[in-house]
Amino acid sequence: MTLTRLFNVPNSLPCLPFGRVKQAKQYRKHSTQAARLGTLPVLEGYFQPGTMKPEPNLPISLSWGTVDLAETPLPMLSFMLQIGADVMYWLANPLDPEVWAMIDAWAAAGSMAFAANFPNSVLFASAGFELQPDARELRTQALAAMKMPSRKGFAETALGLFLSGRIERGTASHIASVPSVRHVQACTVQTLATGAVLVPHQGMVTSACGCLYLRPLLDSQVF
Repeated sequence: MTLTRLFNVPNSLPCLPFGRVKQAKQYRKHSTQAARLGTLPVLEGYFQPGTMKPEPNLPISLSWGTVDLAETPLPMLSFMLQIGADVMYWLANPLDPEVWAMIDAWAAAGSMAFAANFPNSVLFASAGFELQPDARELRTQALAAMKMPSRKGFAETALGLFLSGRIERGTASHIASVPSVRHVQACTVQTLATGAVLVPHQGMVTSACGCLYLRPLLDSQVF
């Protein structure tokens, strides 16, 4: 996965790959499914084909969950789109009200939706969605904690997950006919509340998923 700039940021501060929350109807030219869903929030991300071939006849799985982190009081939110043996993740700040607004909209509509953008194609996918009791409890805890500073902590923990290879090591196939995962890509969910994760230039390193990120982690910023 390569680092892709989706908007102008200061030249001295490159950012991690990120996705954003859009409306399904913005993808109506690519999918009749998107047109039917109208204003439903959709997680948009930009990815590289890598080893994958994003063909419409491949089996697809959409899911969401959490990543438990010892260094944070609440687990990080993770959203997963699996296409065949290839996986795309969106990592989100659990203290971001915009992310929970998206989840609430999905729960009200009974549907979740992702849009994976590739250099020459777009794959739009949706699935049924229900907010389970444990997720409702996490939402209650998150809303109660939102007065706490959350931006810097999310930046540091997201960087740690990208650089450590934990995302790749912890990923298993969610498709019964696909025994194992072949290729994993990930991005963070950028909103007005959390922003994009920007990192100083000192100490360039390469993560396990093939992206360039920058150290030191403690100097990471969110804008």
